[in-house]
Amino acid sequence: MRVIKEYDLRLKPVKEKEMSAEYKVTDPTSFYDFLVREVELDLRPKEIMVAVGLNNNNNVIGYMEISRGSINKAIFDTSSVFQAAILMNATAIVLAHNHTSDRSTPSDDDIRVTENLIEAGILLNIPIIDHLVVSTKNYTSIKRDYPEIKFDIRSDCAV
Repeated sequence: MRVIKEYDLRLKPVKEKEMSAEYKVTDPTSFYDFLVREVELDLRPKEIMVAVGLNNNNNVIGYMEISRGSINKAIFDTSSVFQAAILMNATAIVLAHNHTSDRSTPSDDDIRVTENLIEAGILLNIPIIDHLVVSTKNYTSIKRDYPEIKFDIRSDCAV
């Protein structure tokens, strides 16, 4: 007789901490504020990619580090981004990664990856709301600063 296994996926938080505020993502600045205060993305010595899960009201429900890279790149795959969203039970996600320099200008690869993730999000019905590139001094919102990139966003999201 052949045996088949039933699996149960559960999200187990790596750690829990009190947030200094409840974060509702309404624009790139509010998301940047979350990334600096709670994730400390601007202080990381290596490139880190994070997916931040949002609920239907655009409140942050959690985040997951997708990749920890080297001083100038973070390698990840599309499935890990959406696995994070599904495990968090997120209805949308906002992506962010840091540049370890003081320049937040996205690379050509950053733009290409963002476009690919937007397409995957459309297929999975988990929209990518924005992708922020955070440096030691400032940030760039790909949605705001690169209007030619068409994000598939929910009608109730102001980001």
